[in-house]
Amino acid sequence: MMGEKISVVIPVRNEASVIRVAERNFLNQDYNGFDVEIYFVDNKSDDKTADAINRIKHPSIKLIRIPERGKALALKIAAKEIDNDIIINSDVDLIFKREDTIKTLYNTLRQDNSIEAVGVNFERKYEKDGFLSNLVNKTFADMMKKKKKTSIGGLYAIRKEHIFAIPDNGINDDLYLTAYLNGKFKILQNLFVEHYEPSNLKEFIQSRVRIEAGRYQLKEEYNFNLNDRFQDKEKIIDSLKLEDMLGLPLLAGIFFYSKIKGKIMYSLDKEAHKFPVSESSRESLIRKTIAQNPD
Repeated sequence: MMGEKISVVIPVRNEASVIRVAERNFLNQDYNGFDVEIYFVDNKSDDKTADAINRIKHPSIKLIRIPERGKALALKIAAKEIDNDIIINSDVDLIFKREDTIKTLYNTLRQDNSIEAVGVNFERKYEKDGFLSNLVNKTFADMMKKKKKTSIGGLYAIRKEHIFAIPDNGINDDLYLTAYLNGKFKILQNLFVEHYEPSNLKEFIQSRVRIEAGRYQLKEEYNFNLNDRFQDKEKIIDSLKLEDMLGLPLLAGIFFYSKIKGKIMYSLDKEAHKFPVSESSRESLIRKTIAQNPD
């Protein structure tokens, strides 16, 4: 007997090395009472991503290959294949801490008609990679531990109609949805997934520049001021530990630089969303997953 269906979309590009992570994440979830369909959307990869997905022999796994780059496009194409009114969107490089993560997201949105999306909180991880990188990552991780997550991103359930509102040229679809939904979403602060930050300082800065370029695009092209649309603006400096005070000026400098560089990158290069992904965070994830789940 067919049950109610949960539909998951995972956009991927050149992610052959971490498909194994996603496979374990999603196939080890508790879907009791539900059918599930999991769409991997291969976003013009030029590595073995599609081959890695095709090696997963499971009836719930489906592969869509698209000829163009763009996460928004990947989400929209998958959404057209899905009959469900609710879609779970996930990054490929997360580690779930609970077996009911997906079911909890789906049920929370299904049962609450006052909201349009439901997200999770991040437990930020990093691997040691030099004094300055460690200092920045530790300070940032300690800041985020005390700050309530206020934006959609990484893993969330959303009503399908809103997928089609994401602009194809968006630099950061997560920031766009946060602003677009205008507070009509819920973050489950106690539902954590692990997310590896770039351990390499250069990659950390690149990721911040991309975020700031996305913020600037929201303001310039869509008249969204993301800061005004955050659900919570609590101060977090007081939460830092004494040893973090050394890293705080460096982190503040990176944020300041990222704002300036993000604006410049947006102004000069409308392809800013093609910044490279973090190799160091990906390798950290692979090592941990293999260590915890030996074949």
